[in-house]
Amino acid sequence: MSISKERKAELVAEFGKDGADSGSSAVQVAILTDRILYLTDHMKTHKKDFASRRGLLKMVGQRRHHLDYIRRRNEAAYKDLIAKLGLRRYFGLFDKIRRPTAEMRVGRFFMGISLLLCRFSAIIVSH
Repeated sequence: MSISKERKAELVAEFGKDGADSGSSAVQVAILTDRILYLTDHMKTHKKDFASRRGLLKMVGQRRHHLDYIRRRNEAAYKDLIAKLGLRRYFGLFDKIRRPTAEMRVGRFFMGISLLLCRFSAIIVSH
């Protein structure tokens, strides 16, 4: 079942700039969130409904893209929107992910060895 006209009108009125603003990213995120919540409950009872699962994953991706767009445009509006919708997004953790370079891997290796040696020497000294 899709979202009802009444529920969609409520979301447009709450998150849109005016009563006819159904295309803004904030409204799209609100509508997608409502549909995602419905499909999540549906998937709890119908575990093998793979077509609905695919649609759910597509909606989650669409919502993520809209949220990323809002975040790039206006950080304060983004934080306000996710607070209103009750979404959990992690700020700054995965913004700039870098693959470890060879120097970083070697440094971690020697740091691990030095920690082991410190622990080993502490054990020897304590006995």
